Amino acid sequence: MDAWPLFDLRITTPRLELRVVRDHEMDALVDSARRIDGAPGVFLGDWAGLADPAFGRSIVQYQWRTRAEWSVAEWNLPLGVFVDDQLVGIQDIGAKDFSRLREVSTGSWLTTPMAGQGIGTEMRAAVLHFAFDGLGALVARSSARDSNIASQRVSQKLGYRSNGSTRIVFGDGEIAPDLALELDRSDWDATRATGFSIHGLDGCRDLFMA
Repeated sequence: MDAWPLFDLRITTPRLELRVVRDHEMDALVDSARRIDGAPGVFLGDWAGLADPAFGRSIVQYQWRTRAEWSVAEWNLPLGVFVDDQLVGIQDIGAKDFSRLREVSTGSWLTTPMAGQGIGTEMRAAVLHFAFDGLGALVARSSARDSNIASQRVSQKLGYRSNGSTRIVFGDGEIAPDLALELDRSDWDATRATGFSIHGLDGCRDLFMA
């Protein structure tokens, strides 16, 4: 799609394909989100506690909002994570003033049935490959609720370093520490995996940086 070339962007790994979720796949996205374990700390999105139809509408509106509000100055790219053409999660990557700062932040969710198979690590590694090798990022940041051990383990595997914490109000209303994590390019180079490819970036590179 010439007018919105992000639809042609894909990141592939040995097991996964990451790409923008199309409108005809929104029902599948909502169904996947319903298969997230509701245990404390597993998922932190504000929509996690909503009932239908607000639950599904919130997810779809978020996808549309990231497109409508996109600018080079501030962008957020939620990528669907597909295993054998099955949509099993979302991997976000975003930035403010990336052209000058060369910093990105990430967030994600994965359906509970797919947990424990290394997919969370592989999908994060995919967007880090996109950030560092594709866009030339210098730093990647993430955060995790202190009870979200799975997310912390993913960060540790990929070489992130602790960068302090702050207490915030999470979507479920609990006040808890939010752990800041940071990965710089040299640490990424030391831990990077192989078998990752980026497709379609040349057609949309100008959307990410001036």
